[in-house]
Amino acid sequence: MQSRDAVRHLSSQVKMLYVMLGISVMALVFTVKGWTTALDEKRLYIPPDLSQGVTLKVGEIPESFLYTFADHIWPAINHWLKDGYEEAPLNIYNYQAFITPACSDNLQSVATKKMDSGELLNRSRQLHSMKGHGYLPDRVVPIGPGRWVVALDYNLQEQISGKEVKNINLRYWLNITEYDVDKNLNPWGLGIDCHYAPAEKIELGQPL
Repeated sequence: MQSRDAVRHLSSQVKMLYVMLGISVMALVFTVKGWTTALDEKRLYIPPDLSQGVTLKVGEIPESFLYTFADHIWPAINHWLKDGYEEAPLNIYNYQAFITPACSDNLQSVATKKMDSGELLNRSRQLHSMKGHGYLPDRVVPIGPGRWVVALDYNLQEQISGKEVKNINLRYWLNITEYDVDKNLNPWGLGIDCHYAPAEKIELGQPL
């Protein structure tokens, strides 16, 4: 009788060990999955110029990277090859993953008003880089956690039916923010949050 009780007791202990082992395995799986997910969500931001060497930290965004992002996206949004009436709203839609929803609404509102007035019909636009007005560290200013202001200088040219109607130099002050958006649509994880201050006319060579 004692032998049977001992067997039952041993069997019970074995079952308990299996249960504990199963729980431990499940906990390990979830832990590893959590680590893997965390690693997958980390970004390593590499600045465009590595000629002077660089020390990188995961999640840390170099100023030059922020500038390059803004300098790549803003001219693309503002490029109308032939007809701003069609291309302005199309650009806003195509680049919506790189601008915040509030900025998208603002740009669309401005575009709609100009479309309604006929201002964009057959109007082309280009933003050209200005010599000597490229990246400098003081062109990127942090204003809060995950938020910066970037100063971009361009020569703005516009034509209506091929005839030039505008040719001025402008300095844009843009809000840039960390942007939680699908990585497949926006691998930078950054977004333009429209203007920090109104664009201002500048002269060639004018400092900040």
